[in-house]
Amino acid sequence: MNKKAKILIITSVGLVVIAVIVFLVFWLGGSDSTTENSNETTSPSSSLENSSTDNSESTPTENSTNNKVAIIEENESNNSEIVGGSKKQIKPVIVYVGIFGDQVEVSAYAPVVESNGNCTATIINNSSGAVVTKTVVANPDATTTQCSQIVVPISEVDSGLSSVTVTYASSSSEGTSVATEVNIP
Repeated sequence: MNKKAKILIITSVGLVVIAVIVFLVFWLGGSDSTTENSNETTSPSSSLENSSTDNSESTPTENSTNNKVAIIEENESNNSEIVGGSKKQIKPVIVYVGIFGDQVEVSAYAPVVESNGNCTATIINNSSGAVVTKTVVANPDATTTQCSQIVVPISEVDSGLSSVTVTYASSSSEGTSVATEVNIP
C-alpha cells in the first residue's frame, strides 16, 4: 500500500471516530443539566414548524416526506414525584406527537413503575377550543410505565394549531405532562 492510501485510510478512520464522539456527546451528554425551578409551569409555545424552548424542555423537530414529529426531551427534574393528598403527584413525559397519514399519534410515559394505570391524551384546538381525548392502558417496564400508543384520527380533531397533554392516573399516582403543540392539517 502506498503512502497516500495509508494517509487517506488514517484520516477517514479519524473522522469517523470524531463523528461518533460528537454524536455520543450531543445525544447522551446533552441532557445532564438541571434547573433549580422544577416546579415552574410553562404554557405551550412550540409548534412543529416553529419550535422554541425554555430552560426545562427542548423540542427538536424532524420532518420527512409525509410525517411530522415533535420529539420532546424532559429534564429529570421535571419528572420528580410530588407527594400530596392521597395520590403521589407525578409528571408524565410526552416523547413525541406526530401526524402520520390520517391520524395523530402520541407517545408518552409516566416516571413510576406500576401496573394499574391509564394514560389520557387531550388535544385542544387553540382557536376553536374543541377538545378530543383518548385513553389507553399503561404498561410498566423496568424503570417507567409506558403509555400504549395513543392514536386519534385527524377527522376527530379540528385543523390548526393544537395543544397536547398526557394525563396519567392510577390508584396510587396521578399527574399531567407539560403541553406541546402540533399543527393539525
